[in-house]
Amino acid sequence: MVRRFATERFYRVPDLAARALVAWAEGAPVELLTHVPDAECVLALQARGARCVSLLPEGVDTSPHPNRFHFVLHDLCHLGKFVCSPHYPEQVGFFSTLRRAFDDPAWRRIESLTDGEFIVDRNHIATDMNGSAVFLFAVLKMKLKMAARRLYARERGAPPPRGGALSEAETEVFRWLFDLCLDALRFEGPLRDAGIRTSARRDAPEMAAVLANHFRKKGLVILSP
Repeated sequence: MVRRFATERFYRVPDLAARALVAWAEGAPVELLTHVPDAECVLALQARGARCVSLLPEGVDTSPHPNRFHFVLHDLCHLGKFVCSPHYPEQVGFFSTLRRAFDDPAWRRIESLTDGEFIVDRNHIATDMNGSAVFLFAVLKMKLKMAARRLYARERGAPPPRGGALSEAETEVFRWLFDLCLDALRFEGPLRDAGIRTSARRDAPEMAAVLANHFRKKGLVILSP
C-alpha cells in the first residue's frame, strides 16, 4: 500500500501527506496515538526529532477539523513539513531549545507578565507550525511584540491598537520582554546579536544564517545515532 502512495495520487490526500506516509514507512520517527496530545507532548516529540499522528476513535472531538479523516491528514502534513523538509535538523534544534527555554525562570517571568493569548500563540508555534528555524524564530518574536503591545495597553487600562508599528513606549516593553526571551533561549554574544537583528531571513541574511546554523548544529547532534 505504501508503494502506491509513493507512485500514485489519491483523491483528497495531499502530496505532502503521501510523502509523509512514505517517510514513516521508511523509518521516520513517528508516535501513533489514539488521542489528541497536549502541547507539551508534541513539543517534547519535536525536540527529539519525532512527530505524532493521531488516529482518533469515533466520538472524539476533532475540532477544528471536520472529521477524523481531516484530522489525520493534518497530522500527516505536519509530519511531512517536519521530517521531509530540508530544514528538519534546524527545526529539531529550534524545538529542543524552545522546550528547554519554557522551563527557564526568565521564560516563566515572561508568562507571568503576558496574557493568555500569548500562551496560545507560543503553544501554536511549538506544536502546530513547521518551517525553517528562522521563520519560527521570527514568528515567536512577532508574537512577543504583540504581547508587549497588549501588556502596555493593559497597564494603562486602554485597548491595544489594532495595527501598525509599535510605538516607542511599546517598543521599550518589547525590548524588556525580548531580553528575557533571549536569556531563556541562552543566546549570548554573536548569537544574541543575531537574535536581536533578525526578524526575517531577508531582513538580515547574515544574521539569519547565524541563527539557522546554530539550530542546525543542535539538531544534528540530537539526530545523530
